[in-house]
Amino acid sequence: MKKTGIIVFLIGLLFTLITTFGILVKEHVTDTGKIELAQQKIHHRIWEPMFGAIIIMIGACMYKAGKKGEIRMV
Repeated sequence: MKKTGIIVFLIGLLFTLITTFGILVKEHVTDTGKIELAQQKIHHRIWEPMFGAIIIMIGACMYKAGKKGEIRMV
C-alpha cells in the first residue's frame, strides 16, 4: 500500500505542477472538390491545481495507512 500511495502522490504532484498542456489539432475547414482546406490549431487542456492537491492528499493518506498497517490489499 505504501508503493501505491507514493505513486498516487507523484501523479497528484505532476497534475499540480503541470496544469496546462497544448495539443496540436488539425481541423477540417472546407472541401471544395479537389481542394481541401485544413487549419492547425493548438488546443489547451487545463487541469486544475486543486484536482492535483486532492490527489496528493489521497496519496499521502494511502501511504500513511500503509505505513501503520491499517489497510491491507488482498
